[in-house]
Amino acid sequence: MTGSVIPLDKMVNYNGNFYEMTNAMIKRADALTKHPEKVKEGVKICSEAIREILDGEVEFSIGDE
Repeated sequence: MTGSVIPLDKMVNYNGNFYEMTNAMIKRADALTKHPEKVKEGVKICSEAIREILDGEVEFSIGDE
């Protein structure tokens, strides 16, 4: 199977603020589109961003920008 798998169980069981999590996923996907070499071939950028956030590979906090 090619591509990353989104950990739906972690998304369903997420106890934090969904708005903040979604915002972090969008920002991570945007960052990955600017550096596609960081994503393995065959992996979709949005799926990878979601997986990284839910697996805790990328930490996030929403505050004043």
